[in-house]
Amino acid sequence: MLQSKELKRSFDENLLNDYAKNDVALKEEIQKNSDFMSNFKSTNDDCDKSVLVSQIFPKSLRSILPATFEDGDCGRPANDRPEWLDMNKFYRGQQFGLRYFCAISISLMSLPLSFSFADGLKPLILSQKSNTPYNAFKRYLSSIRRFRNWYTSDPWCEGTQAYHDIQVGLNQGDMFGTQFACMGLIVLYPEQFGIYDASDEDLEAFCHL
Repeated sequence: MLQSKELKRSFDENLLNDYAKNDVALKEEIQKNSDFMSNFKSTNDDCDKSVLVSQIFPKSLRSILPATFEDGDCGRPANDRPEWLDMNKFYRGQQFGLRYFCAISISLMSLPLSFSFADGLKPLILSQKSNTPYNAFKRYLSSIRRFRNWYTSDPWCEGTQAYHDIQVGLNQGDMFGTQFACMGLIVLYPEQFGIYDASDEDLEAFCHL
């Protein structure tokens, strides 16, 4: 019995020590990131920015960082279609989305990718709309319905559900992560999700959408 208490006490002490070490490490990491962001924003020289980026980020992420500082709202009215938009591709992309809607919904398992970034995780925590299995179910069902709105209506036409769903802008870094989570796996591995007859033109149109 005494040995058991000693083991428990030793375990508790080690656990507290680990918590203390992790807490210190976390605070250091937060401070380090805070200092980095302050230096990055205050630096006007592109060469100096490249040096700062290379100190922290792996090569695979360095091209994404500048996008996080680009405002997602370019100031264009929401009902003004961009000049590069090809409506034939857009409609073809919508048809592809509807035809393989179940497979696309399954591919949304890649959404946890967005949880790797604080800006993607904060809304889930602060909104308290995913804090139970049932709340999470309702949230993701709502997300799937919004995806379907993109495939069934015109997002540049006022009054449509798709128009209503795209009123909030994201910075371009978050947009990259969100877009990949919504469609990346389908484009990269269509056959793994049961899409065997998709042509390159179909996938290109889906990306255009």
